[in-house]
Amino acid sequence: MPLFRKALEYVTEHPEEHDQDVWAYRTRCGTKLCLAGTVAMLTGHAFVWDEFSDGAQAVWTTDGRSIADVAQDELGLDNVDANWLFNGCDTIDELWEAAEEITDSEIRRLP
Repeated sequence: MPLFRKALEYVTEHPEEHDQDVWAYRTRCGTKLCLAGTVAMLTGHAFVWDEFSDGAQAVWTTDGRSIADVAQDELGLDNVDANWLFNGCDTIDELWEAAEEITDSEIRRLP
């Protein structure tokens, strides 16, 4: 659970680096990651970037796994919880609420 909390705290403290609509996106101005991308980044996984005219997007890590699979494994989530967390939550508040339910209130957002 420490990694789960650390990733939630990171996206909360760095909302300018968070975008739940992309796994990982990089431009000249910075990188945005969803929660799964944040988990992969925090655990030292490197991304395979597909270059576009306005930036680069990543869906895979250099070990050939999807960012979602890496994050699911690192957090120890089952498929249902991973799908809910990574695809069903749009806001940071929704991520915290999902985490609280997934962990039976072991992880709670502090005021």
